[in-house]
Amino acid sequence: NITLYPTPLIETVSPTSGLVYGGTTLVVKGRNFRKLGRSFCAFGDIVVEANIHSSIHLSCVTPEIAAGNVPVKFSLDNGMTMIGNQSFSFVQPIVLHSVSPKTAVNGTDLFLTGKGFRRNVTIKCSFGNGHGDFSLAKVVSSTRASCPVVARTFGYIGLSVVTSDNMRISGAKAAEIYNHPLVAVTANKTLFGSDAGGQEIELLISSEADELLEHSAIGCLFGHRSVPATVTRSVVKCMTPPWEPQTPRNVTLTVNLNGMEFSKNVLNFEYIEAPRVTKIHPVYVSTSGGTHVVVSGVNLLPMGRVSCRFGNHQTYGYFDSTLISVACLTPSIDQREGEIYAYPLFLFLNGIWIDSEQKVYFHEPIHIESLAPRVISHSVESILVHGSGFSAVVPIHCQFNHSSWSTAVIISNKTAKCPLPMDKATVLTGEELSFSLTTNKVDFIKSPYPLRYSNDDMYLTHINPKIGPSFGGTRTDVYG
Repeated sequence: NITLYPTPLIETVSPTSGLVYGGTTLVVKGRNFRKLGRSFCAFGDIVVEANIHSSIHLSCVTPEIAAGNVPVKFSLDNGMTMIGNQSFSFVQPIVLHSVSPKTAVNGTDLFLTGKGFRRNVTIKCSFGNGHGDFSLAKVVSSTRASCPVVARTFGYIGLSVVTSDNMRISGAKAAEIYNHPLVAVTANKTLFGSDAGGQEIELLISSEADELLEHSAIGCLFGHRSVPATVTRSVVKCMTPPWEPQTPRNVTLTVNLNGMEFSKNVLNFEYIEAPRVTKIHPVYVSTSGGTHVVVSGVNLLPMGRVSCRFGNHQTYGYFDSTLISVACLTPSIDQREGEIYAYPLFLFLNGIWIDSEQKVYFHEPIHIESLAPRVISHSVESILVHGSGFSAVVPIHCQFNHSSWSTAVIISNKTAKCPLPMDKATVLTGEELSFSLTTNKVDFIKSPYPLRYSNDDMYLTHINPKIGPSFGGTRTDVYG
């Protein structure tokens, strides 16, 4: 008698690839599977035993074989009949060399580098200690893949990388990453800056992994624009980007880690019109230094350290009590006698240098050596001042009794003439008069010799004789 059975059919075979070392379980689905003798799977010329689990399911384990595509057939009757016409690809193992970054937050893409990555092989990244937290890797190339961090625990967590059959990838030994929780971000100063950008700001974060973050890719996010940052002992520093015209001046400010949101709160940063200097006073100063030059302008807002620079000479600066202007202390400068130096003034405000587009003129210090006359009355029209440091280029003002002014006439670099004020009554008010010279009405050079006032004006009545020879020698009597 002959018994006839339905012809077995192969419908699916999975997986379609495996390692050259063998050991991959091949799952075969179909119909009419029945053991009629020895059952086996033939990978080319190599035969391995097959197990029939049911009429629709059988399996076998791949043998060790050289890399390449191999035809696969099956027999359920000791090789008398071969069914199927599938192909199986034997491949070299995927080798993992490194994982980065080592510090991340949930959602961060971890980059896997190695060799042998293939898009037809599913790779799974598992996080933690058996909590079932995993993500599937995206294969970018044969040497690079990525998978997002998905973990319910923070701190150091284990990372394992396996293929779809739960075989650990070669080289993927037990690894750790630091899963950092989101941080609170604060600032100890009002956050604002110039439209031009380029200003350094400091933010404070609450972190338990300062040393790890110092070697991580930290960034500041101004609205939608991210700029690199550095972090040292929970202090994040970054430079502001320029303001984008036609956009709001008030933007959100957060911190990111490896491109992922890292702060659990949002700060605000305001762009303001670039600081601009409109006036400086005084513009004439002595090379001996020490003059307080007051700088006024637009948006000279206080925020941190203030410095001034006259040419290449950097000096101290500070905000005055009204916080609307800056005072700069002039430096002492070496100068040759009679020369005047014009230095452009720069301000260091909010982390950037600002060109005032104005100059300060340094001149030789003024000294007073003598005055003539020192006894004056209503008939005296001017005082002759002898000294040094006088220049026709630098205006010199004469001050009488701390209140009355006149402009000096420069005769030479050692002599100047100071007219008495038109209203002499405001000057001749006491027996002793103070006298000073100044180039800027800020710094005053006080005469060491006070002027004396006399109520008795000298006047001339007549002289005798009124005529004499041109060679001189005639005695003349003066009466008055």
